[in-house]
Amino acid sequence: MYGQAGYFVIAHHLQLVARVGRTDLPLYGLSAADRLLRGSETTEEVGGVNAYLRGHDVKIQVDYTHSSSSDAQSAPTVQRIRAAVQMAFF
Repeated sequence: MYGQAGYFVIAHHLQLVARVGRTDLPLYGLSAADRLLRGSETTEEVGGVNAYLRGHDVKIQVDYTHSSSSDAQSAPTVQRIRAAVQMAFF
């Protein structure tokens, strides 16, 4: 499951975004003991900014993600900063 929201601080030009999510890890074929060691779910929280320089044709996106699992030994917490540029050519 996940939830996502966005809000334009400057209409059609600058958007703040947020997303939270949770995933159950299937771990097919593993024993109950292995499932306990690996954890059974992953959660993530994301916050970011989108700048629309020419609508969707030229857009810059920057976001920060914090992801963690229920077992920090086999799946440590991950923190990521991502930047992307989208350009459309006709």
